[in-house]
Amino acid sequence: MEMQSFVSETLQKAGAAVLPYFKNSNVTRKGAGSNDILTEADIASQQIIVEAIHQNFPNDGIVAEEEGLQERTDAECVWYVDPIDGTRNFATGIPIYGIMMARARGEIVEAGGSYLPSLETLAYAERGKGCLINDKPARPSKETDWSMSYGIGPVKIGTEKFQLTNSALMAITDGKGQWANGIGCPAAACVWLASGSRDWFISSGSKVWDYAASALIMQEAGCVTLNRKGEPWGLKDLEVFACAPGLETKLREFLKIR
Repeated sequence: MEMQSFVSETLQKAGAAVLPYFKNSNVTRKGAGSNDILTEADIASQQIIVEAIHQNFPNDGIVAEEEGLQERTDAECVWYVDPIDGTRNFATGIPIYGIMMARARGEIVEAGGSYLPSLETLAYAERGKGCLINDKPARPSKETDWSMSYGIGPVKIGTEKFQLTNSALMAITDGKGQWANGIGCPAAACVWLASGSRDWFISSGSKVWDYAASALIMQEAGCVTLNRKGEPWGLKDLEVFACAPGLETKLREFLKIR
């Protein structure tokens, strides 16, 4: 099966499976954090995606969020799966959540997608071939003035990283601050950045399955997508700093301060 069709169809199948659980799912805790929860929908979605990979790419490895799933991680190609990104939103009836999967060859992410079931929005990207959102080419924002931009920022406040981010944003805006949303969902953030609905995205402290697909989607849409050193984002980077092309200078200034 052609890669775009496989990723798109698999994500949509998983999305159809989770929708009946939306606002109607049992929640269990899997860790100490208030955001570290699990629903029946997470398990159902992951099972569908993993089975599809087994059937179509039997020699590939898989790293998936739930239940610590890791299979053949030394394989030539490995899939990174987030069965529901934004589980807290999903479990509390907020439709900002998504499903992501990405295929990497070594440390290079080659293809990936993000599907937002409640919003009926599907983004697909393939390295060197661009990004599509609902089958139309993605186009990032044309904003060039950081002071007029609107971003998606960190969601865990009160931490050292948050304070560093806040201080750096204050510095590059001459103390005026900056408008941003904290949505707790890279699956949605990448789509909104790639489509031009938002101008920049700052995220840290998540896992590889949160960024493998989302970073590729932003990169292939034409967004500047960096790690904390100001280098192009890579699979080992557990932070992402992305923006519309016209805001790159300010983003790099932010990274030097942070």
